[in-house]
Amino acid sequence: GFVTPLLSAFLLKESPSPEKRAQNRAARAASGGGGFFSLVRVPAVAILLVVAFFAQFAFFSYQTVYVLWAQRVVFPTESSAHVSEIVSYILAFVGLCGIVVQLRMIGPLVRRFGEKSMLVAGLASRTAFFGLLVAFPVALMLPAAAPLLAFGTGMTLPNLAALQTYAAPADRRGQILGTNQSAASLGSVLGPLVGGQLFEQVAPGAPIALAMLLSGVALAVALLITRLHIERPTAPAPAR
Repeated sequence: GFVTPLLSAFLLKESPSPEKRAQNRAARAASGGGGFFSLVRVPAVAILLVVAFFAQFAFFSYQTVYVLWAQRVVFPTESSAHVSEIVSYILAFVGLCGIVVQLRMIGPLVRRFGEKSMLVAGLASRTAFFGLLVAFPVALMLPAAAPLLAFGTGMTLPNLAALQTYAAPADRRGQILGTNQSAASLGSVLGPLVGGQLFEQVAPGAPIALAMLLSGVALAVALLITRLHIERPTAPAPAR
């Protein structure tokens, strides 16, 4: 166990070299780059971070209370154990639909319509899912609307990450993915806190209504992306 890190320290070369890293730092310093605020000054990056925040805020406002909401609103006469069993089947169905989206739909749809259009489509699908639960809180709607959630999540998250890497400068793509995750994590923390309070203090359906509203905000902000030029990096030519 001790020999492996010792050999790695002495035998493995750094990549990139210290000289190259120094050049990169100097270039960023000359351009005023390198910090968080310089990164979010890129309009597409800032817009996508806002989308990531509101999209996750919406989802976790819903997810936190979903079982409790189903028990209180959709199945008020059923036992909690029975409601939990029903919800587990519905979530399994969502997962199955998600597998289909991931394996059969994302690639063809992105190649045909592009990441920006499919991000918007994913957020619209999520918003429609929350809206249907708010408008029709009945048992049949839970499985009927489930494919909308699977499609929305499957299209939103990967296309959001892809667009962030396209929008960021080439040498800062790792940083933007971390920043994107931070924005999403903030939404993931606030969602349960706000959703739980709304469930207890306002009404059982209030967190679902909030999820619909926030997802609609994310969708409206994402529409701004369609007006911006974000260039997909080209693959390097094969060596001859």
